[in-house]
Amino acid sequence: MAKSDKDLHAMLDAPLKKARESLTGKMLTTDEFGQDRVPKAYNELTTRELHILAESLCVRLNLF
Repeated sequence: MAKSDKDLHAMLDAPLKKARESLTGKMLTTDEFGQDRVPKAYNELTTRELHILAESLCVRLNLF
């Protein structure tokens, strides 16, 4: 009768996942040395690059 949270999340998140990954890949515009970098697809981002993005967002949102 009722769907689990996992099923609902999968159903509602599916259309947004591709857009969210595309946006994330475009957010990192410079490397740690300030040099411009070519936008990458989400699945091509390294752990270091994802860490830089998360750190930057947290600071801007005053989460620390």
